[in-house]
Amino acid sequence: MITNNLKDGDYVGFYIDTDGLDVSHTGIIIKDKDHLLLRHASSKEVYHKVVEEDFINYVKNKTGIVVYRTLQN
Repeated sequence: MITNNLKDGDYVGFYIDTDGLDVSHTGIIIKDKDHLLLRHASSKEVYHKVVEEDFINYVKNKTGIVVYRTLQN
């Protein structure tokens, strides 16, 4: 499962099926013990701020994701 490979601080982009646009939204993975959270700027009218949501619940209806990780020396 991909969630086993995600690390604290990974950047995640969410694919979209719109022509000319590959990623519709981005966030940062936060690991809280064995729980994965997505920290992102919510566009929901009730939030309009940076929030942390359960990553699995957020991603379950998405087309796909791309993960970016910084290189370590």
